Amino acid sequence: MTPWMQEIQRTLYGAGTGSATPVQRNHPECEGILDTMNKRIASLPRIGFALVVAIILAVLSVSIERIGPEPVEYGNMCGPQGNDPCYKPALKGGFPVPYLFDAPGVSVERKLSFGEDQLSAGALLVDIAVYFVAILLAARVAARLRRRVRMRR
Repeated sequence: MTPWMQEIQRTLYGAGTGSATPVQRNHPECEGILDTMNKRIASLPRIGFALVVAIILAVLSVSIERIGPEPVEYGNMCGPQGNDPCYKPALKGGFPVPYLFDAPGVSVERKLSFGEDQLSAGALLVDIAVYFVAILLAARVAARLRRRVRMRR
């Protein structure tokens, strides 16, 4: 049992009494814990909404395309004899970390598509995490600004 769980158990059931009867609900420590739990539960829809928005922003960020510097083979008719591979800088999409890479020979050249090109799931998760944290920070700053405005009135 973790220390914070032990603290909740001591608060709810009494410290060292050995009784299994809960402390009265109007006990000040019990009210504080219940208030904290209620606030956490009430914030779950906001966190879920922030996660959905972060996923949407990360998927839409594929339209931010960059080229290079990694070379990718785009054909095999280069060089002096016409039988060497042709290399061009790779097209990649996603922001801040690119997660979709053009797959030459499989997809339409120089056009990104989720069904045909190479998807890096780890990079996509990093993008989602970055957007999620940014949304939560923006919400926290907005809430603090609202509180300051209310306090000045």
